[in-house]
Amino acid sequence: FSARKVLRSRAFWLMSIGHSNALAIVSAVGVHFVIYAQEIIGISVTAGATLLMVMTLTSMVGQAAGGVLGDRLDKRLVTGTGMLLHAGAMAMLTLVPTYTGAVLAVVMHGLAWGLRGPLMSALRADYFGRAAFAMVMGFSSLIVTVGSVLGPLIVGLLADSLGNYAWGFGALAVVGLIGAAAFFLLEAPPKRAEVVAAS
Repeated sequence: FSARKVLRSRAFWLMSIGHSNALAIVSAVGVHFVIYAQEIIGISVTAGATLLMVMTLTSMVGQAAGGVLGDRLDKRLVTGTGMLLHAGAMAMLTLVPTYTGAVLAVVMHGLAWGLRGPLMSALRADYFGRAAFAMVMGFSSLIVTVGSVLGPLIVGLLADSLGNYAWGFGALAVVGLIGAAAFFLLEAPPKRAEVVAAS
């Protein structure tokens, strides 16, 4: 694949948008969750940090599940499902601002993060092969970084201007749904022989 062909590929843009949206959620939660837990739910910083640890543990479970499921099921469906879980976690933080809601949200978010994470590189390899993998990852990283930066920024701006996190996490729920749609809209990857020939 030439750079021009990669950048004109529908699959490249759908994967990059989906991945960017995912990291917008992941980075925003990493930056704002403990403050949200302290100010909105009313728990201590220690309790909020403990919930982040729970999130990390559930992401480890999700990673194992994502690796296994990615080899047995359609990766587009697995990653899309992960994005739906991300969106559900953000909706939980928006609509159920309680300790129970936060626990459910971190479990959903951790599973989503783990389920989707191992398949981001595997999907690109399926569509573009090994010969173009570094180039595809390089271009895609430029787009993904935008999500990583904008996610925390948008949530912070909305929280400062409106006085709560509901609009910020609600916006991230929409971002998650758009990311899920991006993965679900991917066409089936080319067969291995076609990828090798194109590379």
